[in-house]
Amino acid sequence: MEHCWLEANNFDAHDTRWSLPLPSREATIRYLNEIRDRVIDRISSPSFDDRDTYFALLSIFHEDMHDEALTITRQTLGYPAPQFSDESMAEHTPSSSKPLVSDANIPGEPTV
Repeated sequence: MEHCWLEANNFDAHDTRWSLPLPSREATIRYLNEIRDRVIDRISSPSFDDRDTYFALLSIFHEDMHDEALTITRQTLGYPAPQFSDESMAEHTPSSSKPLVSDANIPGEPTV
């Protein structure tokens, strides 16, 4: 599978993102599974070190950032909460509080 579309340095994302020759859904899922398996193998390796930990956490936090951005966008547009399969909902415990109707106020200190 050609992965050049994943390399941000290979194109100007803002000008060409809509015309990239993206892989099929099936090819994308195969690629994701391949990378997941390689990461699991690496994490399980006896040579996994602090440098590897840094990059593993960096990738996790980066994906979390995208998840948060997607959630914020869905909420801003008023989309309903996504429906998950019955299997994943079996372990989900709904919150007893009411949904937020405005921005959340999160106290903090000024940054320098």
